[in-house]
Amino acid sequence: MTRMKRLPVAITDFRAIRDGGYVYVDKTRYIHGLLRAKPAHFLSRPRGFGKTLLLDTMERVFRGERELFKGLWIDSSDYDWEPFPVIRLDMSGTYRSVPVYFEADLIRALDEIAEVRFRVELSGMTAGERLKSLVSSVFEERNRGGVGRRDPAGVVVLIDGYDSPVAGADIDDRAAKGIRSVLAGFYSALKSSEERLRFVFITGEARFGRTSVLSKLDRLNDITLRGDCSSICGITPEEMESCLGGHLDAVLRSLERSGEAGRFPDRDALARAVLEWYGGYSWDGRSTVLCPYSLLSFLSDKAFGAYWSRANPPSFIAELIRRHGSESAFLQRKISIYERHNTVEIGKAKPAPLMFQTGYLAIRKAESLPSGRRILLAPPNHEVRSGLFSHLLAGGDGDPFPLWEAADRLRKALTDADSSAAEEGFETLIGCLSRGPHVPLERVCLDAFFFCAGMLGHPLELEVSSECGRVYAVLDIPGGDIHSVEMQYLRLPRRGKGGGPAERGPARAAGEAPGSRPPAGGRARGGAAGLAAPEIQALLDREAREALGRLADRGGLRKYQGSRKKVRKTAIVVCEGIHVRVAFKKAGRGGPSLRSPGPGAGPG
Repeated sequence: MTRMKRLPVAITDFRAIRDGGYVYVDKTRYIHGLLRAKPAHFLSRPRGFGKTLLLDTMERVFRGERELFKGLWIDSSDYDWEPFPVIRLDMSGTYRSVPVYFEADLIRALDEIAEVRFRVELSGMTAGERLKSLVSSVFEERNRGGVGRRDPAGVVVLIDGYDSPVAGADIDDRAAKGIRSVLAGFYSALKSSEERLRFVFITGEARFGRTSVLSKLDRLNDITLRGDCSSICGITPEEMESCLGGHLDAVLRSLERSGEAGRFPDRDALARAVLEWYGGYSWDGRSTVLCPYSLLSFLSDKAFGAYWSRANPPSFIAELIRRHGSESAFLQRKISIYERHNTVEIGKAKPAPLMFQTGYLAIRKAESLPSGRRILLAPPNHEVRSGLFSHLLAGGDGDPFPLWEAADRLRKALTDADSSAAEEGFETLIGCLSRGPHVPLERVCLDAFFFCAGMLGHPLELEVSSECGRVYAVLDIPGGDIHSVEMQYLRLPRRGKGGGPAERGPARAAGEAPGSRPPAGGRARGGAAGLAAPEIQALLDREAREALGRLADRGGLRKYQGSRKKVRKTAIVVCEGIHVRVAFKKAGRGGPSLRSPGPGAGPG
């Protein structure tokens, strides 16, 4: 039996991987392609996607260490393995956040490279002048004795985490702008040294605007969204099978021993689950990759977990979305931006571009329009989606487990068409997501609905065309039914305004009901006109039947005609005070499934 190679979790040294018998997913074909293209490139990718390993691999290629590449794609290519001097800088190191001290730290790092690696002395007062001096000194040292040669060997510059000094500071702080000014002068030194450079490669998370840190490098080739480089970082599904298939088999055997194999009846089912958890990242709208850090951690631990999300908590992202008042767009997964707007500016960060660049959104589709190339974005997978939705809806406060548990109970209730359990699940979610009287309860109810679908990764569509009109929402549960949903919100009459009937409105209407639970005693909060619990239950039952009737009047869903799955008509009625009624009816079969209030039945 062939022994499996080890998993390189968090290992970014190419030599250590090759000499230590670790798995290496071959990316040398992409490196070779870049060497034949323009001499200066920029790549933006989130954390955990192997940018540092990519730069380390490039460094070994340029230093001519061919023995490390035996059996890899580039070893059998036409690359000539001529060695070049390589200047490599890691900008994610420890740098102080005060601009003058930051520049001193940067100068110290350049002096150390000059002394230890190349044994040359530098001149210049600023970091930019020091970098220009380093490139010039290394170039002259490398080509000494080669006077008159037609093609002198240039210097290779590799910079990792170019944005880290700015991203590490407060984006609204004056210090961040001061550091940006230092970096702009530093990177402009590469512009004035172009004739001495063989190759430049710069990586980072943020893709700053052209007027920012890299503004002087006008010939920098941005490959972030280029289709032929979309898989340069990350692991494709095909690479997972070819390089890590044995480890997937090991996970399946581990699940069988622990009695959890029923969740994944075969290897294909496990692979699909892995893609749903850790895949879905795309930078061209066509090909997708998995997050290397999450995938390798999963294979090592042999258990699903939120590895990347724990290392990159979305607290700042969620707060940024709330500040821009765009929560509903992200919950509904209706996010689109033009490619020319896919940049961030210091102190002016917008949610969609920043979330895309940091890995919380991925391209689902790219369209070429007369006004420009538009990209449609959505959370890439279950791992990212669950972390984002927990922080976005619960504010990141406290333990998110109750949200997970309530959402999963609600999913099971919808799958089983269990009205009582579905009502309990909605009431629990609404209670968890209520954020004080300033947020209308209608908004919280919608959040609960979107949260269940978004956190669990179920396809959710709004305003879907039917034979006679539009259906409010359609929820497609894998392994269950397609739910055609009508959602209704009821406002109870107020004291002093008569005992008229409850006001009725669609869930998407804005209201003024406070978002909190009813007091003991079963009466609706907020001045309800003396309605007892049985009266509220009867009101909810009547409204649920009418909602199912409206769904029946609209006919079948055009998009799902011919589908083998059953379409279940589902009515969700919420009354202020968090009283919920859920009713089901399969298309063309029987009547609504309404539970009768038992002795203990009452408001949530």
